[in-house]
Amino acid sequence: MTVEPQATNRSFWRRWLDQPFIRSIGGVGGAAGLSQLAAIAVAPILARLYPAEAFGQFGVIVAYCNIAAALLLFGLNDAILAADDEAAANQLLTAGVKISAVALVPAAIVSAFAVNEGYFGLAPLPIAALVVIVPLVFCLVLSSLLQASLARRLRFRPLAAGYIAMGWSRAAGQLAGGALGAAYGGLAGGELAGRAIACRTMAKGLAASWRDMLAMPRREWGATVRRYRHFPIQRTPSTLLSSIAVGMPVLMVTSLFGVGPGGQFSLMLTMLMGPVAIVQRAVGDTFVGHFGTRYRQDRGAGRRFAAGASVFALAGGAAAGAVLWLSGEWLFVLIFGPDWQVAGRMAALCAPWIALMLPVAALSQILIVTHRPGLKLLFDVAFVGGLAILQFLYQATARGDDALPFVRDLSLVCAAAYAFYIPLIAFALWRPGSVAAR
Repeated sequence: MTVEPQATNRSFWRRWLDQPFIRSIGGVGGAAGLSQLAAIAVAPILARLYPAEAFGQFGVIVAYCNIAAALLLFGLNDAILAADDEAAANQLLTAGVKISAVALVPAAIVSAFAVNEGYFGLAPLPIAALVVIVPLVFCLVLSSLLQASLARRLRFRPLAAGYIAMGWSRAAGQLAGGALGAAYGGLAGGELAGRAIACRTMAKGLAASWRDMLAMPRREWGATVRRYRHFPIQRTPSTLLSSIAVGMPVLMVTSLFGVGPGGQFSLMLTMLMGPVAIVQRAVGDTFVGHFGTRYRQDRGAGRRFAAGASVFALAGGAAAGAVLWLSGEWLFVLIFGPDWQVAGRMAALCAPWIALMLPVAALSQILIVTHRPGLKLLFDVAFVGGLAILQFLYQATARGDDALPFVRDLSLVCAAAYAFYIPLIAFALWRPGSVAAR
């Protein structure tokens, strides 16, 4: 009689662990974890090879490239996820590659002018940084298109392989650059190498005929782009604002307090975004594929699936925030040394921001499947508006050289923005849009 409950219990856990969604999270999450393990493993070494100023310059490059890549994507990565069939998804992938490649030329010219004049927060960079900036922008665009295509097809194995290749090749490149005394160029060059290798890995795993897609006539993919035009129209401003919101904090700290505090903040944010990336890739990428399949077949089943995933994600975010608040400073001193104590204090102050960002960033892809990209724009406007007001207040009052009060207020503004995002996601789940209505 004592065997029956144990057998039933084991059977329940077997069934739960054997669900395709859980297996997908385990596979992609494990790969994202291995990728971030590379960053965590080499971070203490990089902190001793590179000065804080190099991390500040590197943070400026990454922030700018992410913003430029968001503009060149034209929202087509999200359109791929929401496409009604595989033919439309292939046509949108073709359009994304071709349009972004052509747009890269004027983007390179604008970047050269911005670096030379010091616009967009690029004042700390020399003109030689363009050697890394231009190809890195294209790699970011291509990787986003490939990630969307693989997630839509539920091809998580090549997606996972791409994450692993990116993490370890980036770490190796940054270590080599630091050993050669390459300053910010070593960090940026390693980032470029990692992104390029990841793109190659994911492109091979897509199992698509690239020759046929690149030879596709413009009238064919152009008609599909026009059909899904609400994504370029609505999603491009939203994605651009989102990238500005992600990159703006580094630019704000650097412009207000210099590249030293900016480097402390950049390293801190890089380490905190590691867990966010794992959740986004493990839960977000697998969630959007499985949720999309369920939601297109049965909206009730899709909503129940999203509700369960939301509880799980919010509980995980709260736990992560508590750990960061209690031990952030101690962990940074332990791992990076006493020179990075300020970064640890910044990490603890960012606990509310991370606690909400972890779950909400993964769940936000509900807006893509439900054809409600306009709601994301509302969130991004509120987010960037809050950051802009904060920047204005600190510039007007000249708070001094201590960046910690600014980081505290920045964390609260970001946490409030993500809290505002939750009801928008719920609204999209119960009041979806449609392609035909656009």
